Amino acid sequence: MRDNVNLSAFSAKPGEVYWRDPAKQSPPVGRKLLLLTDGGVAVIGLWHKDGGFQAWSPLPKRIK
Repeated sequence: MRDNVNLSAFSAKPGEVYWRDPAKQSPPVGRKLLLLTDGGVAVIGLWHKDGGFQAWSPLPKRIK
């Protein structure tokens, strides 16, 4: 890694990234998301009500 890389561009500030409870905030339909499986594994995919997921989060966005 180069010495002059701005590491703040690669990390989120506390409170900006978190798993969302689908019972409190419905996940968007037809969009790729970060999904937390019932086994505690993070995967990327589409939300399915009976897909074995316990939480979701939007995908991170790249700084332009």
